[in-house]
Amino acid sequence: LNNLLFMGYPGLAPREGWPLFENALGPFGRPYYAIWSLGMNGNSDSGDTIDFLYWSNLRNFLSRCKVYNVTPVLCTVPTVPSRDHEARNAWIRTSGYRYIDFADAVGAQADGTWYSGMLSTDNVHPTALGAKALYMRAIRDFPELTFGA
Repeated sequence: LNNLLFMGYPGLAPREGWPLFENALGPFGRPYYAIWSLGMNGNSDSGDTIDFLYWSNLRNFLSRCKVYNVTPVLCTVPTVPSRDHEARNAWIRTSGYRYIDFADAVGAQADGTWYSGMLSTDNVHPTALGAKALYMRAIRDFPELTFGA
């Protein structure tokens, strides 16, 4: 897919992802789409308040997308027992931006439980079954991923 920028690595938090995205816009041209799938490794939300670092980096990302005419695609973040992502997910779902609903794909609930067999014993990462559900949801919500290189 020539019009989509993929960048990131395991453990990447929004505070690290935002500068990487901004720096990549120059040397790699301007993709048509940019997927913001960060937040699992950041801080928890607090009730109805989105974590400040997540929120400020997301706003920077959206602002830069607008400046460079890049179409943002957001992603919900499954809540786990140790991290609450419900406020950011509620915002994403009502934002009007296109999004991939990863939280729904694994049945993530506000208490951190997922569909049976999808959350690993570390209570943070998906099992192979959970990873397949996330993959299939990405294809369902953003089929452009299958359009070829």
